[in-house]
Amino acid sequence: VIVPLYKGDEYIEEFLKDMEQQTVFDNCELIIINANSPGNEEDYILPFIERNPNVLYRKLDYVASVMETENMAIEMSTGEFIAQACVDDRHSKDSLEILAKHLHFNPGVDLVYGDCLETRFPNETFEENSSAGRLYEHSQKEFTKENMIKCLPGPMPMWRKSVHKKIGFFNPELRRSGDWEFFLRMVEFGSRFKKIDVPIGLYYYNSEGLSTAENLSCLTNISIFSEKGTMKCIRTISTNLMRRKTNDKKIFTHSFGADRSSVDSPVKRGVYYGAQERIFTRD
Repeated sequence: VIVPLYKGDEYIEEFLKDMEQQTVFDNCELIIINANSPGNEEDYILPFIERNPNVLYRKLDYVASVMETENMAIEMSTGEFIAQACVDDRHSKDSLEILAKHLHFNPGVDLVYGDCLETRFPNETFEENSSAGRLYEHSQKEFTKENMIKCLPGPMPMWRKSVHKKIGFFNPELRRSGDWEFFLRMVEFGSRFKKIDVPIGLYYYNSEGLSTAENLSCLTNISIFSEKGTMKCIRTISTNLMRRKTNDKKIFTHSFGADRSSVDSPVKRGVYYGAQERIFTRD
């Protein structure tokens, strides 16, 4: 389970409780990458690590993008499946178990996701919330290539780690919607997605979040079309989404290693806590 962290003071305590209650938590790696958050999240994280040896935690000494931190977490992971989690969202207790079973028993599927309820109030739980059954917008559409005009997998999908060998990692240059671009790339390269029509989590519509900020007019145009059975994605992305333009066909084979053309700042190490010491730098 990969978890990017920055300014998560308000959510981290309840998020860790949410993770610890997962039915398969003891069989998971929880990998938290702290992008030099100014908050006091470690007051909760470090005691949590003491009693949970399956938690890996690294604090960087610079502010990294969400996509860069998630790439780090993916490379640190040793499991077969990757699950994405945000500290302000909550999960059903069997969320990870359900997603993992659908991947395990469907070898032709690369990514699975379920419905998410939606709330406007922070730190509600999946069991007790004000959603009144209201679904997150992206849960209301069936999966099709054309419907990927929305980021259908939503905030808590799970996919096979082996996918990264085929299509690369997240684009670390994207400040927003980097997961969407990665999922579009998966579709373009022929990956199969499976939607599970049961709620598995609670999405918090955070008005200050990267994906919901009011000034997010960042995608000026995304056109998706099919041609002879092949998905092609035309992405025109504005400059407030990217630090600079990238080539549509570029595959990010290594976010902070082999492909160093995207790195703007010098190599810096972070403080790492976990069961095994695995320090990664951009070299």
